[in-house]
Amino acid sequence: MSLQANSVDPRDVTWEIIDPRFRVHFWHQEDPSNPQSSWASDEWELSGADVTEVLGWAEKHAVGRSFSVYVVLSRGDGLGSIRIAGMDPTAS
Repeated sequence: MSLQANSVDPRDVTWEIIDPRFRVHFWHQEDPSNPQSSWASDEWELSGADVTEVLGWAEKHAVGRSFSVYVVLSRGDGLGSIRIAGMDPTAS
C-alpha cells in the first residue's frame, strides 16, 4: 500500500471523539530461535493521552519487542479497534 493524500471537506464528519482510548500490543515469539513459532502479545489500554504520548509510552515499554497501536471505538455492536501504528505479526 502506498501513501495517498487527498483534499477533504471537514464538514463531512458527523461525530468526533476528543478523548480516545488506545490499546498497545507488545509482540514476542514463543520461541525466538524458531521463525515458525507462534506469536504472543501483552496488551495494555491507555487513555488521557494523545497519539504522540501513546507512541512514546509504547517505545519506552517495548524493551526490544515490536508493538502495534490501536484506537478503540465503542459502537452499539461492541468494541472495535483501528490500527494506527506498527504491524500485527499474526495478521495474514
